[in-house]
Amino acid sequence: VVLVVQRVEQRALTQDDARVALSWKRGCGLSWFTRSPWYRLIAEHERQGVGRVRLGGAPPLRGARVIHVVPTMKGWRDTHARTAEQETAGVWASLGGRYRRTSCRLDFPGGSWVQVMSPRDLLYASCERADLVTFDEAGMLSASVIEDAVPVLSEPWSMNRVLVGGAWNPDNKYSLLAAAMKWPRVTVIQATWRD
Repeated sequence: VVLVVQRVEQRALTQDDARVALSWKRGCGLSWFTRSPWYRLIAEHERQGVGRVRLGGAPPLRGARVIHVVPTMKGWRDTHARTAEQETAGVWASLGGRYRRTSCRLDFPGGSWVQVMSPRDLLYASCERADLVTFDEAGMLSASVIEDAVPVLSEPWSMNRVLVGGAWNPDNKYSLLAAAMKWPRVTVIQATWRD
């Protein structure tokens, strides 16, 4: 099942304007599946060595830009920061990434980066631009958070990809995850611990 999910997720996230919703139960490795598209996208753009063309004669854009939204920064630091740091030093060491603990940011030598933000930070991040926005624990986020991501993905040369992941709770009809599963052209991947 893991290979099937990886293929579907990879196919869905290799297209511009892609929308993927991961609706899983707890303990299925959702956070890993939320982080793995970062590294694949960054690997693709770090190896190209050629930037994407921008309008107005601006220099080519190098690397991939990722914003990862979490419900609280404390939850990120307590649960996921150490894992992301280990991944950049271990499995994905070939990318040369470095995790900065104070800013909760992964930087890569080819110009790619991953910035971890809370929903409040995303609201005030109007100057940031990204190619991929991922939402972790989207069952705990308000559906209105996606509106704050629209300016972040607004550049004409942005890949405009969104991945929403979280534990499904049918009682929470107003969460970002519930809203994402109703989007048009969304790829929904569901799993439980039995899968």
